[in-house]
Amino acid sequence: MKLLITTLLLCFTTLESVNAQISNSFTEKEAFVEGKNYIEGDMLIQLAPNASIRSLIEKAPANFEVKINRLLSQPMKVWLINFNYNNVSNHVLLNWLYEQDEVAIAQNNHKIKMRSTLPSDGTEFSTQWHHNNTGQTGGTTDADIDSDLAWDITTGGQTATNDDIVVCLIESGNLDHNDIIDNKWINPNEIANGIDDDGNGYIDDISGWNPVANNGTY
Repeated sequence: MKLLITTLLLCFTTLESVNAQISNSFTEKEAFVEGKNYIEGDMLIQLAPNASIRSLIEKAPANFEVKINRLLSQPMKVWLINFNYNNVSNHVLLNWLYEQDEVAIAQNNHKIKMRSTLPSDGTEFSTQWHHNNTGQTGGTTDADIDSDLAWDITTGGQTATNDDIVVCLIESGNLDHNDIIDNKWINPNEIANGIDDDGNGYIDDISGWNPVANNGTY
């Protein structure tokens, strides 16, 4: 069974880019210790604003043997560091990190298993071959956009900066479809009154914008 190293089990939901970067070539023997759900000798940290990763490493006790592994996310200032777990436990290092001004968040590098998320609420999903093509309509198996792989990472919610995750549909169609209507985005700063309430240059763009008709209808 394929095992992946997790990105951050912190305040993040959707960091597929980070997940891809920290996926590693550890063997099961090298990466995982029996009875522990994290990798010994690994730690994930998010730096505080204006903090330096090198200044943090230089402050660490010598016997910790803390080293920079790599930067996982530049915008979020997330780093993977390594240390000698024979000299210091993950628990002790975690407590030390939280005592440092440079650290906003710290967490063990947890392990996860591959999973598959397919929607159960969409009545027409089985015919939507572009999401997950199993040849169900006579087409070519796997000739799809692999939506299920994206859903394995997140199916909505909020980003680490508390912004709603919104998917934009660039096409003509019916936004009142059964698979969409309950989750349709509504612009909270716009009402149907013929005025550009949110000042973004579009009048009554309550659920998006129709560039053909140049209005907020669909």
